[in-house]
Amino acid sequence: MSSDRLPEMTQAQRDRLAFVELRLRFVGEIRRQDLVARFDIQVADATRDIAQYKELAPPYCGLGDER
Repeated sequence: MSSDRLPEMTQAQRDRLAFVELRLRFVGEIRRQDLVARFDIQVADATRDIAQYKELAPPYCGLGDER
């Protein structure tokens, strides 16, 4: 993940992005509900976190637009 934008994020945002990366590496997938359950956030926040991860992560991160 690109680290040039990380300093401007809150610690909570960095924690959630780290969780997304961890789930992708070890489980192979991430769902909004995973973030909602782990961090007690709203679905809209989870959607934003996943979209932000897709912007920051390398293209081979495993998050495509397929549904």
